[in-house]
Amino acid sequence: MEYYESALATYIEGLKCDPNNLVVIDGLRRCAACINRSNGGDVGPDDLEDILFLEVRVLHMRFSVTDVDCSPWPTYNLTGNVSSDNDLRHKLQKLMEEAAALKKEASDERLRRIESERMARTSEDLYLNQVQQRREAEECLSKIEQEFQQLKVRQDEVSEEFQKATEHNENLQHQLTETIRALESMRGNATSASSSSSGSVLDENHIPSYFICPISQDVMNDPHIAADGFTYEGDFIRSWFSTGSDTSPMTNLPLEHDELIPNIALRSAIQEWLQQQNVAA
Repeated sequence: MEYYESALATYIEGLKCDPNNLVVIDGLRRCAACINRSNGGDVGPDDLEDILFLEVRVLHMRFSVTDVDCSPWPTYNLTGNVSSDNDLRHKLQKLMEEAAALKKEASDERLRRIESERMARTSEDLYLNQVQQRREAEECLSKIEQEFQQLKVRQDEVSEEFQKATEHNENLQHQLTETIRALESMRGNATSASSSSSGSVLDENHIPSYFICPISQDVMNDPHIAADGFTYEGDFIRSWFSTGSDTSPMTNLPLEHDELIPNIALRSAIQEWLQQQNVAA
């Protein structure tokens, strides 16, 4: 045992002169292994080699460096009694603990890095998913806006058609009212003519105004209803359209079409009125 301790001290002195000498380092490794076996240690050869190399690195960091004449390499002022078996075992144990701490720190750092990378990938996936959802929402919103505009245009068209239909219905109602008024007037004239003993012929002032064509100012024989709701003599309103006019002779507003509807009720009323005039004459 004393032999190994003496050899260990010699190798350490040699380490002072040349800390990078492989022969010295190998001798330190063999001495440490022999001392460990003699004391019943359970540290393996590979562990001892790692410990010794780590010991050299720690010595570089821990001990002050001074230049000596024996070598251009830096020397180390070692503290403590390294020849002592207990000191050696204590040093080896301490180096092992430091190595384990460094290994744990490196492992923790690697785990932190892996966790950071995982969180970064998760955040990136979440961001890409949000971007995709936002793009889909914008596309859906754009489609809804287009459909809304189409519905609005269609609603305007329906409203316009309804307005036209309402105006046309009002014109028809007006024409029907005139026809009813004409029939009532004819009935009254007939009653007056039958009760009159003079048998005089009614003058022109007794002609109902709705019997007269707005264009010719004569009593109509073939009344037709135009798009403006007024009734005209068929031949005169057709001549009006044939000249290229597309407006109402009464309102001077544009007509939607040039189609004509025969006013059968008014024509019957006019014919009946004419017959009564002939009888009265």
